[in-house]
Amino acid sequence: RGPDGSMHKAVDGMMTHYRFTFACFSLGLLCFQFSALLYSWMQFSWELSVPMTLLLMFAVHVMYRSSVRIYAQLKLDADTIVTGEFDDAE
Repeated sequence: RGPDGSMHKAVDGMMTHYRFTFACFSLGLLCFQFSALLYSWMQFSWELSVPMTLLLMFAVHVMYRSSVRIYAQLKLDADTIVTGEFDDAE
């Protein structure tokens, strides 16, 4: 269970770091797509690499739109959060 107030401290920590975690995840997806693009240009002829580049660019565009939508849905505003913390007065 933990000491009193430990859950409140954990939730505060998660709220502080969720943006950084989301940014790292997004950067990882972008780097993966970029590496696939570079791989296609190194391994295949330009006739195959051009359509692959267009497809990868479309995939990055779709991922960007989806991440904006997900970020907007999961956004945590400090003024709208219910903490569930117990006051010491009780």
